[in-house]
Amino acid sequence: LFFRHNRFRQSIKSTRPALGIIKNELDNMQTFDLQAEDKLYAYSDGIIETANLSSEMFGQERLISCIAGMLSADKNIQQIEDDVAVFRGNKVKCNDLALVELSSSNGDNKKNINGKSPQNTGF
Repeated sequence: LFFRHNRFRQSIKSTRPALGIIKNELDNMQTFDLQAEDKLYAYSDGIIETANLSSEMFGQERLISCIAGMLSADKNIQQIEDDVAVFRGNKVKCNDLALVELSSSNGDNKKNINGKSPQNTGF
């Protein structure tokens, strides 16, 4: 999920199997430019497939809404885990929950290990 200025911009569909399943699967990567303060969120299906006591799934739209709320309230990513737990209620957790936030900086001082400026990053 791609956010710019704390607003949802687009969903970036996965075109690859989960990391680590296929070795050296790095060809045909999708690339794009990020601006300062852009944020990308990658998540496991366990988040959007979390069900409540009524068997309703959390879903991607609710996740987008929770992330937008977290950003506008200037809270950290722990807020999303809390939102999912409240939604689930007393229902037993049945799947893994993973959410990663990647945030870009203004790039003024970013350098790779070799001292060169970073290039576009593929996801």
